[in-house]
Amino acid sequence: PPVVWRIQDWQPTDARVMRAAQCKAGKTTMTGDLARSLVDGDSFLGQHKVTPITGRLALFDFEMSARQLDSWLYDQRIVHDDQIVVFPMRGSAVAFDLLDPATRNRWANLLRDHSAGYVIWDCFRPVMDALGLDEHRDAGRLLVGFDALLAEANISEALIVHHMGHTGERSRGDSR
Repeated sequence: PPVVWRIQDWQPTDARVMRAAQCKAGKTTMTGDLARSLVDGDSFLGQHKVTPITGRLALFDFEMSARQLDSWLYDQRIVHDDQIVVFPMRGSAVAFDLLDPATRNRWANLLRDHSAGYVIWDCFRPVMDALGLDEHRDAGRLLVGFDALLAEANISEALIVHHMGHTGERSRGDSR
């Protein structure tokens, strides 16, 4: 069957993607553009047609302060900003322990309560560090926990932001 796109040529519907890039490559700016596109229906990066999501966008940010995040989202000029639920998690990454079934269930309930239909996780590494996980052996375990969270919350689409490896040829961590 033909591919049905959430974001033309970038993300099919019912899919999860990982955006990996070097430090200061524009990951945060791209994420803001994506958030605006998903809730307002604007083209992504000014060129890719977007079908707006049903439900809200849940944004878990592990790098910026709540004030920074507010300012950053404001600068995006998001029309339907009430469709975005923001979880500023800097300094609280350990609370996102998706390997623990009880914690994962609490987050799934919260996402359902907010009618989330899409999740952005920005970015992956702080949670790995907070949980004492090794990026070369344990990244896959955490991704399996994320898949379980999305399944429990009945969410089929997501983006994870991740850093590139030191050589810039692939993302950090294991091949999963």
